[in-house]
Amino acid sequence: MASADFYLHPAKYREEPFHIFGELYYVGDKNVCSYLLDTGEGLILIDTAYPTTQALLIDSIYHLGFDPRNVRKILHTHGHFDHFGCTEFIQSLSGAELYLSRADSKMFRERPELSMCDVNAPFRAIELFRPDTELSEGDEVCLGTVKIRVLETPGHTDGVLTYLLELHEDGRTCTAALFGGIGLVTMKSGYAKKWGLLDYRAKFRASIKKLRGIHPDITLANHCSQGPFMRNRREDKGFIHPKDWQVFLDECQASLDRLEQEDPLD
Repeated sequence: MASADFYLHPAKYREEPFHIFGELYYVGDKNVCSYLLDTGEGLILIDTAYPTTQALLIDSIYHLGFDPRNVRKILHTHGHFDHFGCTEFIQSLSGAELYLSRADSKMFRERPELSMCDVNAPFRAIELFRPDTELSEGDEVCLGTVKIRVLETPGHTDGVLTYLLELHEDGRTCTAALFGGIGLVTMKSGYAKKWGLLDYRAKFRASIKKLRGIHPDITLANHCSQGPFMRNRREDKGFIHPKDWQVFLDECQASLDRLEQEDPLD
């Protein structure tokens, strides 16, 4: 989670929005990644970041020449507050349909403390939204030229989703993949024991193995510090690198292995 400085001075964390490929744009900040898709029949937004970065998200959408009132669908990678903090506001502007995994929708209803709002003092008053659609394995979200396929990849939460985005540019079709939650904070022994989440590490390991079976052209990130996405941006290497995905999964696996060595559950 972000530092107090991020909460107090969000403007310092503005990231210039940019085009990725085809219908896909980056509209997140320097911490949490958010993505915008121009489908030709309205906009799709993936994750809305912290409530304190609301102005940054709105500004980024406008900066690219789009109107947040045209957002038709808001997809969430998982049910942690730093990924849905601006959702209610964007929906109030646009009337967008809200999407969340079936498992994390259940978590909102039955175990709202796992949204992490209560462990972050500035956000204890956030209300959890009610999704219009609960997503599960094999579902597809379609609008205009864009098709998004859904995979269940638990570990960071029970309801982490991976999105496979079919994108089009100049007669070329590419697939971008977004592994929706790789942070190990919920798998650390203290947190896992406190909340009864001792199976999260095994679930994460199984999700990594599952995702080795796909081969996207573009590897996206859930947070800017994760994977090659922002490194490629900073080094002006472009985003189409089919080999990045397996390297990224190797990094996830190595992080989990280190955690299990350094912080055993028993």
